[in-house]
Amino acid sequence: MRFSMACKVLHYTLVASLKEILLMLGLLFLGAITFASLVYFGELISGSDEILITSIPIGIWYALVTMTTVGYGDFYPKSIGGYIVGSGCVICGVLVIAFTVPVIVNNFMMFYAHASSLDNKSAQINDGHSGNRIRDTDDEESMDKLD
Repeated sequence: MRFSMACKVLHYTLVASLKEILLMLGLLFLGAITFASLVYFGELISGSDEILITSIPIGIWYALVTMTTVGYGDFYPKSIGGYIVGSGCVICGVLVIAFTVPVIVNNFMMFYAHASSLDNKSAQINDGHSGNRIRDTDDEESMDKLD
């Protein structure tokens, strides 16, 4: 298994960052509901006949796409109030993601550094072999003990 150590690093990173991932998803969901309601009522109050955000579920889709900066462009506000709410939506979405992703990256770097040091140790142990690297079972057990 060529990528088993990389899969373990990714697995341990996701497990160690579960609270941060759930926090980010929860804040995105809360923001999506809040901004969906605001943009829907902002568009409804504007009185325009050409509104694209005709319900709160469509507003939730708009808010999620806007907060994650995907920006499909299928739904967008057409009033000044909707533009103001959309601007706040983008700013809040970027801040939510920007505050939680570095914690996940830090966990990944920690596990990756540990795995790299184990891999280097294994390479030094197996240096005398003719190019065939045999992974030391203690290295894998050490990685498994990180739980």
